[in-house]
Amino acid sequence: MQTGQVMVFFSLLSFIMGIVYLIYFRTGSRKNRYLIAFFLGKMVQGLGILFLGLKEEVAMFSSPWLSALLMTAGMSTEVFVFISYDLVFRKKQFQVILGLCLAGMLAVLANIYSSDAILIVCFNTALGAVYLSGAWFLWERGHLSHFARVSMFSFIIFGLSWLFASLYALFYPVGLDMLNTRNVSHAILSITSLFNFVIVSLGYIMLQKERDEQKIREDAEIIQNDNAALKQLNATKDQFFSIIAHDLRGPIGGLAQLGEMLSWKHGQLEQSERDHLLQLVANTSKNSFILLENLLLWARSESGGLQLKKEEIHLHGLMHSTIELLDAVIVNKKAKVTNSLPVDLTVSADMAMLSTVFRNLLSNALKFIQVGGFIEVFAELRASENEICLHFKDNGIGIPNDKVKDLLAIDSSFTRNGTLNETGSGLGLKLCNQFILRHGGSMRIESTLNEGSCFSVCLPVRP
Repeated sequence: MQTGQVMVFFSLLSFIMGIVYLIYFRTGSRKNRYLIAFFLGKMVQGLGILFLGLKEEVAMFSSPWLSALLMTAGMSTEVFVFISYDLVFRKKQFQVILGLCLAGMLAVLANIYSSDAILIVCFNTALGAVYLSGAWFLWERGHLSHFARVSMFSFIIFGLSWLFASLYALFYPVGLDMLNTRNVSHAILSITSLFNFVIVSLGYIMLQKERDEQKIREDAEIIQNDNAALKQLNATKDQFFSIIAHDLRGPIGGLAQLGEMLSWKHGQLEQSERDHLLQLVANTSKNSFILLENLLLWARSESGGLQLKKEEIHLHGLMHSTIELLDAVIVNKKAKVTNSLPVDLTVSADMAMLSTVFRNLLSNALKFIQVGGFIEVFAELRASENEICLHFKDNGIGIPNDKVKDLLAIDSSFTRNGTLNETGSGLGLKLCNQFILRHGGSMRIESTLNEGSCFSVCLPVRP
């Protein structure tokens, strides 16, 4: 096979690979502009090689300057696109490759009327520098796949071959024509070009395919995780609402029965019995109202309808108001509630949310202390953690160790009656935890069975 035919072969190979990239681009699940750039680079490169192969047959191609320009532009484009196989544009690398490409093309244009040797030295040196720069950029990145690593070595070999051809043309003026089969540099370039064509061209497609498959795996994993999280969330909410439905059904059903009893047997009941039933109606109505209020607050919070509006709150005054609100329960339990919060202590928080937290925590403590028990609310400033903790401590019946963590879990149905058989859903504590988390704080529970509990609310303070 004559040298001109070899060049035509390489040009056709370049065109074919360019068309393959175009097809890959058209059939890909997502558009990749780098593939278009690779296609254009292959086309320009192919034209340059074709013109070089037709040098002997077509007079206008007798000087290799046009081939040199096209090959420099096409191969430089190919190198930059390849080192950007992860589709990340790196400005510095682009500037280096573009600078080397333009330098080579300007050198060729400046020596159009010079000998072929000078032209060959100009664009061979530029291409050698471009390929070696591409290899350096790949090596610098590290953690390369097998295809990228093999391509990096191909760049090194190809770049050194171009530099060798440049030196050969510079020091051996006889046989400077690159189509001369006796030209050693041409033989080396022919071999390394074929190797580089196969490795780089096929390797780039394999890298893109590998990247697409990795992206598909990542997307599938994300979808799988999202589906699992969604199923867990739905299961949690279903369980949560089943708890609410159960706890609402009992009090409302009890109210209906008490109402019927009072209506039908009002005249048959003693005054003490009527008073007892009316007290039951009042207590049941109050508990149902608190449960509904907590449920509505939770629903508004989940839907984003409950916005956090912070203001300076005097904690002692808020606790005093909460104690007054629950005065009837305190009197019924003959409890001693001590408000030990400093009078001048303030915190930036949402008044409605913090009021709900105080009311629920105090109600919970009252529910589980014995008649005549005590509750103390006091503060602790933790300067090292930049937070203030409010402790609700009681001497109640305590909580089993294995149940403490269930109190704040939204998917837990753990609840129990109070010391006077008071009922509850456990929603209040979960709501408190959610409100405190929205403030950037935390809730902690310490409890010893039959000795008492301490519910702590920790809120961040401004430095």
